[in-house]
Amino acid sequence: MAEAGLSRSSFYSQFNDIGDVAVQLIREFYEQHPPSEAESSSHEALVEAAKRLLAEFDSRRFLYSAVLGSSAVVSAEWETCEIIAEAWQPIVQTLVPDHVDPEFAARYLASGHVACVVAWLRSETPVELADVEAQLVDLLPSWAR
Repeated sequence: MAEAGLSRSSFYSQFNDIGDVAVQLIREFYEQHPPSEAESSSHEALVEAAKRLLAEFDSRRFLYSAVLGSSAVVSAEWETCEIIAEAWQPIVQTLVPDHVDPEFAARYLASGHVACVVAWLRSETPVELADVEAQLVDLLPSWAR
């Protein structure tokens, strides 16, 4: 806040806590990087969406590792999962079997993705970004391959 020249009251007039900042950044990320129509119907689209999101988490590693996975701001992690699930749903609905609810499947993928990324962000000895990408792709269910 000091670097930005903001007072605490200015910050708290816009955000409830640091978790709100992280959620807003994820929301803005998807506003700036929505899945395009051409991307919304394949395994490759889901993989690219996951890679772009992972790069976003990596670019603000300090913030996301402090906020996501913290018991103090559980709502930020839940809301982040919801934003990701909503963004991924158009892709997921083209991939899921007929008997699977696309909204449910998108939440499943988003929450698993976030859980793994949070563990990676908070690790004292994190693996390379490319290794995390590869593991997340390998963990996709068979219907998403």
